[in-house]
Amino acid sequence: MSQASTVLTALYAGKKDEAAYLASKKSSLDLFEAAALGRTARVTELLEQHAPRAKKFADDGYTALHLAAFFGHVEAARVLLQHGAEVDAIARNPTKVTPLHSAAAIGSRELIVLLLDAGARVNEKQKGGFTALQACALQGNVELVRLLLERGADPLLRADDGRSAEGMAREKGHAAVVAALGERKRK
Repeated sequence: MSQASTVLTALYAGKKDEAAYLASKKSSLDLFEAAALGRTARVTELLEQHAPRAKKFADDGYTALHLAAFFGHVEAARVLLQHGAEVDAIARNPTKVTPLHSAAAIGSRELIVLLLDAGARVNEKQKGGFTALQACALQGNVELVRLLLERGADPLLRADDGRSAEGMAREKGHAAVVAALGERKRK
């Protein structure tokens, strides 16, 4: 597998200013860079030229939708979905994440709703057998835990290590999440 571009490498390292600088020095951004930077106009331009790009994977194994979701760019994600991006694309790298996992990782309600409304499978598992619900439970994000439960997330699913979302929340001391998950099991 090839390496990510310098723009993406800077973003992955949390260096947003450096990524923006590197982007400014390029003659043009590719779809993955544009999605990761939230440059919706460029994403739109590239997809209007060739819509099948929305389904392509970058050299590092992510789609543009994964990148838009992970870096919190709702409008870029919306445009990608409108142009046929696969909402449940599984990363072609060891993480095996979907865009929903990416949105859950950053705790974005708006992106999670967008992806679920587009048909994302709420119980899809990534590497280690982790679900979006478990990610939100680990973060202690009771609002997103409730949202995912309302949208069909299974609180009884276990990661490969045997832990459930409730067990993960309990380990981290997230009492409100434990309570929300407990309420759901009783229904």
